Amino acid sequence: MGKCLYNNKIKLIIIMLLYTVAYFIPNSYASYRELELFDSAYEYYLSYQPKQSVETFNIFLKEFPDSFAKDAAMFWLGKSLIYLKSFEEAKKVLSEIKLQIPDSPFIPYVNRELEAISKSGSEVNKRMDAQIQNEGTKQIGTEIAGLQGKDKAIRDKDKEKTQRNDKPTIQNILETKQTDTEKNAVIEKYIGNSSIAITKLGIGEILWRTGNDHEDCVNEQILYNEAKKLHINADMGKYKGLIEKYGLGEEEVNYLNRYLIISELIDKQLKNMPGEKVIESLFVKYTSPEEHKSAPLAIELQKDAKIGRPFEDICRSYPGFVKYSRIEFNELEGSIKEIVLPLNDGEIITIWDKYGYRILKPIVKKLSYKPFEVLQPEIGDKIKLFVKDWINDLKKGKGGKTEFVNE
Repeated sequence: MGKCLYNNKIKLIIIMLLYTVAYFIPNSYASYRELELFDSAYEYYLSYQPKQSVETFNIFLKEFPDSFAKDAAMFWLGKSLIYLKSFEEAKKVLSEIKLQIPDSPFIPYVNRELEAISKSGSEVNKRMDAQIQNEGTKQIGTEIAGLQGKDKAIRDKDKEKTQRNDKPTIQNILETKQTDTEKNAVIEKYIGNSSIAITKLGIGEILWRTGNDHEDCVNEQILYNEAKKLHINADMGKYKGLIEKYGLGEEEVNYLNRYLIISELIDKQLKNMPGEKVIESLFVKYTSPEEHKSAPLAIELQKDAKIGRPFEDICRSYPGFVKYSRIEFNELEGSIKEIVLPLNDGEIITIWDKYGYRILKPIVKKLSYKPFEVLQPEIGDKIKLFVKDWINDLKKGKGGKTEFVNE
């Protein structure tokens, strides 16, 4: 899980940076090509196709030798070479990172891989030397072959373990057959670790959770998969800041990443949904029948409203004189509703009567969801219902309900 954590963390950093470049230079073919190559190479690595990963990372480094992601590409190139057992070449590539980019954030991981390569080689040599001294030169060839075979078996076992652990634990369950006992153990561990993270972070409620551990694990994996499919990532600044602030453990950090990504997915989906029309109002009440002739503050208020100043801000500037309110469109009086109906979003209109005057502005209110935001109960209930229906739609899109079995 540790390797999975730093693999996902490092990829998250690079993908976020690459997407930032693509966002700010939308017409640049090079930026999209850079992103496409890196992402393809990394996906080859994650899907255990090291040969294709090496080829693609080499193309990336050749086409973009000055890329800000050069150290990341070199690191994953080195890891792919290790999978191919090209240890000397991997060592050379990883060492170049230290020479060319000594302040790279990958340096701790580079040192770890170089140490592992050196340790693996020295262990074999030590065992070979001891055997030579004890058994004599007649057995050298046999023992060398045996030691190399054992070392290969160890590496293959470690590789197999790494491959299993590189995928999220819940994803493994979704994709492979497990006994009920194994399923329950993993679910219990996952929910336990996430609960610790939720408590430490002070999250009041996870809107997509139902309280059914099995269902919650499935739903979170569905949402997480959907987010990755849409290339949605967490806010790296917030992610790193929370890890530092709360001192989260590895499993808790992993859940934080998933929580932030799922939250971002839900927020984006909500913003894509049609909004609800509401009316903002500034009301000035006359204190005497003669005041309607002078209409106090009318010119100032209308001017502020027309230049786009927020109504709540305007109201605060005139305490005691102006009343601010937000009204659902359907709650308007019939005559006022007819006046407001044809107005565009953000358009201003002033309505006068003998009691005072109102400045009205229709706006389209859209739901949003931000991590750690305290929502009003009615807003929270709306988002819960939306997420529940959406998850059901996603399940149907997969051909039915998702279970912890291999279909």
